[in-house]
Amino acid sequence: MRKGVTLIELVIMMVLIGALSVGISRYLVNVIDVWNFTSFRSDIVANARGAFMKMIRDIRQIKKRTPSEDTIEVADRSALQFISLDTNYNDIRIRYRLSGNYIYYDLDSNFDGTFDNSQILMTGAYNFYFKYYTKAGDELNPYPLSSSDREKIYQIGIEFEVREKDQSYQFRTKVFPRNLK
Repeated sequence: MRKGVTLIELVIMMVLIGALSVGISRYLVNVIDVWNFTSFRSDIVANARGAFMKMIRDIRQIKKRTPSEDTIEVADRSALQFISLDTNYNDIRIRYRLSGNYIYYDLDSNFDGTFDNSQILMTGAYNFYFKYYTKAGDELNPYPLSSSDREKIYQIGIEFEVREKDQSYQFRTKVFPRNLK
């Protein structure tokens, strides 16, 4: 009695191993796709959400207008510059602007007209823009807003999208600056 493997048994075994390999590889590809998707959601979206919340907090603190001071200095579709107060109640100038796919946070803490602190707040921003609304809810335009239109701002809308490969996530809100009411 001979003990060994015939050619037919060897071919059948190779076919079975190949079929199992294809099934396992498809499963692994799906697992990797799910991991990439959740990784995008957790990393990119968390960074974007942090930037979004910073913008909201700062915009809520826009300094109250006075007859001699227009505290919203630039109101454009892709830029917003305004005067706020720091923690010591000193005037500071803040600007949010889009350049390429970067959202920048610029700070003039000395209030000398030059932005001495400019940093990238977020990368990968698409379709980023501000909208400005009156107390009645009407959108103000054309952009950039004139000084008289900036005085009518009651609410500021922020919209942008983050993308990576074939995934995207949209952020959208309207902010009521506390001191402009």
